[in-house]
Amino acid sequence: MEEKKAYKIVIIGIIIYVIVMLVIFLPGYIRDKRDKLYILSGDFIKIKYENGKWQNITKSDDYKLKEFEIYESGIYKGKYKILFTNKFYLYDDNGKATNYEGQIFGYAGNMKLGVVNVSNSEITDNDKYIIERALSKVGIPSFNNLNLYQKVSLDVDKDGITENIYAASNYYIEESADKVFSIVFIEKNGNIDILKEKVISSDKIYEEPSYEINKIIDIKEDKKYEIMIEQTYFSRPEDSCIILNKLYGKKDLIKNLCE
Repeated sequence: MEEKKAYKIVIIGIIIYVIVMLVIFLPGYIRDKRDKLYILSGDFIKIKYENGKWQNITKSDDYKLKEFEIYESGIYKGKYKILFTNKFYLYDDNGKATNYEGQIFGYAGNMKLGVVNVSNSEITDNDKYIIERALSKVGIPSFNNLNLYQKVSLDVDKDGITENIYAASNYYIEESADKVFSIVFIEKNGNIDILKEKVISSDKIYEEPSYEINKIIDIKEDKKYEIMIEQTYFSRPEDSCIILNKLYGKKDLIKNLCE
């Protein structure tokens, strides 16, 4: 009798546990399955979030003649339908083609997305010092010139403190060096977290990838920001791809879409 009573208690406990877990996790699971986001950047970056996971877009049906929120060179341009052949073509509500000159970034879907412009700015002595500190972590003692310099200053995790996100490379500078680098990192209060880096001999710059900030985004507009790091090849621009990373918390990798 006591054994039967204990058995019933265990069964009831399991049922209660399962119900509690369903109440906690099922709504989020269903929401993740329902959420969709499609992102296009430049001529080669096409990624999406569907069925709870990130992946590259391989079928044109995911964007062909669908309406996207479009940015041109970081400036919001409006809503346009899209076609792609060797480049993206934009069409307004009347089917009229719209010209553009800068790089295109667009998104569509039922998920909210905030977009932060990556502007060009002059490098300061303090920036040089911070970059040198980051490079020292990967075995590069100093640098003279850069062919790529990007910096975004932003409070990435709602704690009231501004972080600085940098990308720097000297792959294609005129003066020769035994070792060249491409690095993306975040600096906060003097602390440096390297998100992506590559140090190679200078004779391999046309074979090995380099990295740059494609876009800073805010998935779901929760003020916790993510970074789209673009992995690109000088001789094969069509092989460009995205490494999606958190900029908050432990700055974990979300998805390496280059693998």
